[in-house]
Amino acid sequence: FYDYFFIDRDSLCLVIGDVSGKGVPAALFMAMTKTMIKSAARLLVEPEYILADVNREIARNNPSMTFVTVFLGVLNLNTGALTYTCAGHNPPLFIGRKGNSVLLGDAQCPAIGLDDAFKYRQVSVNLRHRESLLLFTDGVTEAQDSKNRLFTQESLMNTVSLTVGLTPAE
Repeated sequence: FYDYFFIDRDSLCLVIGDVSGKGVPAALFMAMTKTMIKSAARLLVEPEYILADVNREIARNNPSMTFVTVFLGVLNLNTGALTYTCAGHNPPLFIGRKGNSVLLGDAQCPAIGLDDAFKYRQVSVNLRHRESLLLFTDGVTEAQDSKNRLFTQESLMNTVSLTVGLTPAE
């Protein structure tokens, strides 16, 4: 799942996640998680507190041990500061002005739903004009070609580097 919404006039919340399992139970778990994230973000603003709050609620009532991986970032539209945390999800790809890309893996924490007492941590990075962020799930890097070869994180980074100077639509 993914979502984006304004927390206030200057703060844009970016979320991408992946729920363990399949079918209707996973879909319901996803909907519940998405709703809880949106609700917590309106009150707490800081990514580490948002995910800690959602994690606490989910982990306390989770006999099936279903878990959710989530990247959550809050972008200040005035300053370009992105404060984020990553709960077991693929770290996003920061893409520089010249096409160089690095994974933002400094805020890796366990997935949501496993330990109700876990304290998440957050990191900040500044995004400048013509720099971007690519949020993705493992479905991208685990995609297979006709010979069953994985696309891989390295292939994703190489492909992204070829897009320097293109607009998102291009």
